[in-house]
Amino acid sequence: MMEKTAFLCEINEQPDALRAIASYYRDDEGAERLVKAVELMKSADSIILSGMGTSFYAAYLFERETCGAGPVITCADAGELFHFGMDRFDSATLLIAISQSGESAETKSLTNAAAEKCPVITIVNDETSSMAQAADLVLPLRAGEESAISAKTYTNTIALLLLLAWANNNRSTTALCDSIENEAAIMERKLPLLRKQAQQMASRFTDSVFLHLIARGTDLVTARQWALIMKEGAGQFSEALSAGMFRHGPFELAGKSHDAIFIISGPNQPALTAGLARECADHGSRVMLLTDSLRDQLPREDQILVETGAQSLFSIASAPLIELFVHELAETRGREAGDFQHISKITDRE
Repeated sequence: MMEKTAFLCEINEQPDALRAIASYYRDDEGAERLVKAVELMKSADSIILSGMGTSFYAAYLFERETCGAGPVITCADAGELFHFGMDRFDSATLLIAISQSGESAETKSLTNAAAEKCPVITIVNDETSSMAQAADLVLPLRAGEESAISAKTYTNTIALLLLLAWANNNRSTTALCDSIENEAAIMERKLPLLRKQAQQMASRFTDSVFLHLIARGTDLVTARQWALIMKEGAGQFSEALSAGMFRHGPFELAGKSHDAIFIISGPNQPALTAGLARECADHGSRVMLLTDSLRDQLPREDQILVETGAQSLFSIASAPLIELFVHELAETRGREAGDFQHISKITDRE
């Protein structure tokens, strides 16, 4: 068994990374940057969040958390936006550009071009990066060095976007920092159990050819990140879909050759999604639930329960489990998750 891969080490470092970001944004320097970010957001008519991969998927959490509160907020793929959407930017627009490295090709190009037209906030892990240098305001991730698949930077991006949303909504970011630190303690305590749960899940889907990750609301962040790192780390073809979109056509795939994991947490219409999971199981699909509370629709053995200190932090609480699942599944296929074959950690060209 591969016990000392970079990916495994960085998964285990997530609790400390979460403590680091909570500490920074509780203290004066970080709190002041959040205040400046809110000033920029409040002065804008529209806010566009943009990134690639993990950074793009995580942005949806901010959009959902701030829906209806102030400016129009949209999320956009940085490559598409740079090549086909620059006319959307003017002095009344705010760009929030997200890139863990601060050097991602498309997001860096977008940041540089947009900075000539509108204010820009960058969310990066490296404050010396090109994107940080081009921004009006930098919000650092404080995740520490990362060399494998996004793990620490993913959970810290989630934490920072929640802090930004809470600040924008006039909610106590100090209280959220406390909750993030509590979540880090739970995660640290539960890591051995999460490893066992990941092994249990991987054993069920070892022979999977195609895997759907299905969710609603903010759980879509988890689904999309999971589908991405499955392909990247385990060579597993997978697709993330909203539960509603799955019913509109893809539901015809339900049956004995169909595999699906449903991500279900309290704030995200759990009864609807769990009901869909039950229907897929009834048609013969191989189904599991990843959930914050056991659901009546499926047997206990088909559910993986993730403990979390706060429902709003379920995407953080579930992150190590989905990452460990990818590690375990990759190992069954003779791969090392995070050992890149065709790409590099930083995608520095289109």
